[in-house]
Parts: sequence; structure tokens; C-alpha cells
Amino acid sequence: MTRVSKNTEKILTVSVAAYNLGDMIRENLDSFIKAPKKVLDKIEILVTNDGSTDDTPKIVKEYAKKYPKSIILINQKNQGAGSTVNSGIKHATGKYFKMIDGDDWVESINLESIISKLEKTDADIVLTDMLTYNESVKRITDRSGYNLKEDTDLKFTDVCNTIDIQMHNTMYKTELLKKNKIKLDNGFYTDIEYVLLPLPFVKKIAYFAEPLYVYRIARSGQSMSKASMRKNAKQHALVLKRLIDEYDKVRKNLAAETDKYLTTAIGRVANTELRVKLLIEEPKEAKKDSIKDFFAWVESYGGKEIYKSFLKGRKARILKLTKFKAIPYLERLIEKKFY
Repeated sequence: MTRVSKNTEKILTVSVAAYNLGDMIRENLDSFIKAPKKVLDKIEILVTNDGSTDDTPKIVKEYAKKYPKSIILINQKNQGAGSTVNSGIKHATGKYFKMIDGDDWVESINLESIISKLEKTDADIVLTDMLTYNESVKRITDRSGYNLKEDTDLKFTDVCNTIDIQMHNTMYKTELLKKNKIKLDNGFYTDIEYVLLPLPFVKKIAYFAEPLYVYRIARSGQSMSKASMRKNAKQHALVLKRLIDEYDKVRKNLAAETDKYLTTAIGRVANTELRVKLLIEEPKEAKKDSIKDFFAWVESYGGKEIYKSFLKGRKARILKLTKFKAIPYLERLIEKKFY
């Protein structure tokens, strides 16, 4: 049963995607409830249980019962990661919106400062630093952020082409998402859609240099693992097509700087799709034909600027220069990188 918060003073809505995470969801929720009560009261955590078959919904229900003003369980049939974000946007009441995977968590110590800053800003998109936690060594191994003026609303077009916006660093104004009817596809890799689909409507950006999102890597089953990329190859291709389609709808009205950012970003997504195609196991000649067809598709369907961006990728450039003779070399390179 879906329960929606009636508190109209929420500053941040966090949409948590949860599917069979009974062994990890407590870590996620505990990271929020460690915050002082006055801070937790300003946060709305919408946990969408995407048809789990383990005890994930039971665990979340326990937290929701104990923290009814902040933690809300939404149950649905299994539809895919993107659907959980759509559910979050639909039910969100906070001033800002953030998505987080149920196997990740937040840096509790920074919640109070970040919520305070969110109350004061009017930016359409807010970036924070993020931490990377490596499951294999059980520790934080990286911190990433941006070279931007801190705690100030900046004009997006002045800075967008100096940064690379990632889902883990990003919060959007909830009103912007709702007003522009942002809706993700249901499958894997929709974090890319979450970042790029709202950008044509962004005017102001702010940066808080505290880390908020803690991203877990080196866990089996993650969307960027080799096995998952092979299994969900078609879904990644669909996301790339969707990004191009949505870009075509708005490109005439984009500022030059925003247009450049989007074509560059979609070109990078096309390079990730090339990586997926190199991972797919199929006969040598069939793979060569498939990759040649993909280059032709990016050029014709994506257009000149996206294709130009695509060719800036190292693998794409090598294949173009060698007339696709380097496919076996790149296959070995990618395989090695996963070990």
C-alpha cells in the first residue's frame, strides 16, 4: 500500500530503488536516520519496492512504522529501475529530488549542512561531491566533485561545458521534473536519462562541496558489470535512442552551450554502447557487421554533432582509423579491464 507524506515542508525527497536488497537496505536507511531529528523531519524517503521476492519490503515497513514522517514504502510489481524513479517523482513533495540505489547510502554527517543549503538555494539543479566505496576492499576509495564556485546559484550556460554531471552527484528541483513531465524508461541505465532529460529546462545550477552520495562498486549484479551489460544490452541501446529522440524534440530551443553539453554527453553514451557491443559474444564477422552498422546508425540517426562527439571516444576513433580491424584487440582490452 502506498502512503504519501502529508508534510508540505519537506526540503528533499529521496527516491530509493529497492529490489531484493534485504541484505543491504538497512545500511541505506540507517544512513538517513543517523541525522538529527530536525534534519530527518525535512527529508522524505520514498522506497519503491520493485516486486522483491525476499524480505526487502518487510524491512522497509519496519522503518516506515518507526519513522512515519520520513520513510514511506511504495510497493509495485517488478517493472525495472526507471519505474522506481517515476514513482518517486510522482509522489515527491520535497523542494528537491534525488534518486539513490538501495544498495548505496548517504554520508550522514553532511545531511544537516546540505539540507540547510537546499533551503536557501533556488537553483534548478544542485550538485554535491560523492564518495566511492569499493566492496572488494571494504573502504572508501575515491571522492569526486567539481571545480565550481560553492554555495552560489550560477548560470547553467556559463559553467555546463566545464563539468560532467553524474547521477550520483545530482539533485533536481522537484517542480522542474513535474512541470516538464520527466519520465524515465523502466529498464536499466535510466540514471543517464535522469541526468540528461531535464537539462534542457535548467537555468541555474548550484554546487555544495560536501559528499552526499556513497556509491558502492565491485558488487556482482550491478548494471555496469560485464555480465549485466551483456544481459541488458538491448536496454542500453533503447536508452541511447531515447536520448537522441528527446534531444531532437528540444534542440531548436536550446542555448548553444546546453546544446553542446547534450551532444557531447550523448556521444559518450554512444561510446558506452560501443563498449557493450564489443562485449557481446557473437561470431567474428557478425560482430564486425554489427559494429559497422552501429557507426552508420549513430551518424545518420544521431546527426553530425553527436557523431562527431562519438568519434572522440578512444575505441570509436581506433575502429574508424583501422577500418574496424582493431575489434579483436579492443575485445581483449575490455575483457582484461573487467578482471
